[in-house]
Amino acid sequence: MRHEDALTAVGKRERTLDVSPGASRSEQESAELKALVWSIYCEEYGEPPTAKAQEKLRLAMEESFAVVEVRARLDAIGQRVQK
Repeated sequence: MRHEDALTAVGKRERTLDVSPGASRSEQESAELKALVWSIYCEEYGEPPTAKAQEKLRLAMEESFAVVEVRARLDAIGQRVQK
């Protein structure tokens, strides 16, 4: 399932509107994927009870996404170098 369809399926499509209007497609997709992961987490475990707990979880998720994005970029660079 595409992430856009998954967001619609969990009824959280409106949470992706935080991206600026001039955002690139990649930035929009990243925001949608993060909203999807957040929605799935909250569906499974419930929303964190306090603003501080929510922020702590969001920061942990951001750090995880950053690691994944860096690895993907390094893989792409490695593939170009090997060619």
